[in-house]
Amino acid sequence: GNQLIQIAREKAGIIKRNIPVAVGLQKKTVATYLKKIILNKKLKHMIEGKDFIVEEKKKGVFWVHELNSGKKFLFKTGLLGRHQMHNAALAWATIKFLPLTYNLKKLQKSILKTSLPARIEIIKGSYRDAKLIFDVAHNLDKIEGLLKTLTEQYPNRSFVFIIGLMKDKEYSKILNRLLKYSKHVFFVTLHTHRSLKGDELKPSLKKKITCVESMKDAITQANRLHLENKTICVTGSFYAIEAMSKMMK
Repeated sequence: GNQLIQIAREKAGIIKRNIPVAVGLQKKTVATYLKKIILNKKLKHMIEGKDFIVEEKKKGVFWVHELNSGKKFLFKTGLLGRHQMHNAALAWATIKFLPLTYNLKKLQKSILKTSLPARIEIIKGSYRDAKLIFDVAHNLDKIEGLLKTLTEQYPNRSFVFIIGLMKDKEYSKILNRLLKYSKHVFFVTLHTHRSLKGDELKPSLKKKITCVESMKDAITQANRLHLENKTICVTGSFYAIEAMSKMMK
């Protein structure tokens, strides 16, 4: 809605005259807004949906179709989630504006080897009897993306979420979305003045989730839950991921 356009307007501040622009997959209202700015400024551009499209072949494997030339390019990404295919295609589109001749095979290899910490990051080895995943999803849109990826990649897992958030987030909507997909949610008060505290949650939410004071408490209690195919996902703010990482060292 209007909030999306407001964010798009702020982000569009980086669009300058005589500088090419590459735009990845966007919601229709945002794509229309950005396209109007780009065309009005008569900028060179690569816009997904207008100049190129992404076609998924199988998990992590996809074609990028360049619409003007009719050419198509095959890529594979090791990053989880369909959105990562679109991100990789955007990288390809951006490279086309650089004053260099790129080697397609090297680009394909680079995209395959790319890693992104704390973005659907599977922690090597499991944490006791559970699969452990880190993902920085600090707003409602990112939470929706996380849930979509988790349910697509791991349809038979029992999810337990550990989350810490800042005060300025739509915490009620975020926590209610997590509750819909999880067996249990632990809310951690993070050690920063901007952190949302457990005692600040609405009473209706407090009845459904467990508020704890540290990541150690959260992971300890999460491991006590007797669930088949348990997956523990640590999410929310970057501070939440940092706190869990430090606790595990």
